[in-house]
Amino acid sequence: ITHVAAAALLVFIWTSLIQTILSNIFFGYDNFYAFNSELHYYRVIGGIVLYVFITLLYYLTIYYEEYQRKKEHEVEIEKHLKVAELSMLKAQINPHFIFNSLNSVSSLTLTDAEKAHEMVITLAEFLRYSIGKTGEELQSLTSEVNAIELFLSIEKVRFGDRLKFEIQCSGETSKAKLPALILQPLIENAVKFGTHESTLANTILMECDLVSNELNIMISNKIDKMIIPKKGKGIGLENVRTRLALVYSRNDLLHTTTDNDAFIVNIKIPQL
Repeated sequence: ITHVAAAALLVFIWTSLIQTILSNIFFGYDNFYAFNSELHYYRVIGGIVLYVFITLLYYLTIYYEEYQRKKEHEVEIEKHLKVAELSMLKAQINPHFIFNSLNSVSSLTLTDAEKAHEMVITLAEFLRYSIGKTGEELQSLTSEVNAIELFLSIEKVRFGDRLKFEIQCSGETSKAKLPALILQPLIENAVKFGTHESTLANTILMECDLVSNELNIMISNKIDKMIIPKKGKGIGLENVRTRLALVYSRNDLLHTTTDNDAFIVNIKIPQL
């Protein structure tokens, strides 16, 4: 009913306007009124066509605006889901490490209370850094290395001189950005398979350089071929691989190799 009423009104205005204009232009011409009456039918058809065109344009505009709003809403939802998934992946890291650290603190309270006190302080510093950061928050390489050193200082309480850490990074890499705690699971894996499940001393080596606006990091640790590693859930490497894919939309940023008695992880971090 609305469209019929609107169309009738528009056709009336359209035909009246055209007739007024033509009357002023051809006023006084012979046979004008007869000619004008013949054109009236075409003016009505033209008015209906004009109304249909305006109506279609109106609904197309509404549809486009609705489509844009829906698209923006979907992007916002995907962003929230991405952040939630990243946070969930990051949350998988801490519980296992905290559990082991608390067990070590518990043992130290019976044998060396001072060391237990130092370990609690170091653990608190590490947790202060790690807790509260979003899954896609970027940190400088220097901050991440500091967090790794805190983590390893806690682990050294358990393993003593069997665990060593060397870092070889050029100065230009210090301000390079990477996702918060993206390296911690790799270092934890190196401790687990290179030190915890071996009787040999383990030196974790971390090398990094900046090439073509891409931060390249290599982490290697010794493996004892005489020891059959326990099968784990594979959370560490898969966690890092998934987080990298979510943040950078690439699946080729992490590679692992075994070279003689060393397990090597190569990771690339694009500098956005």
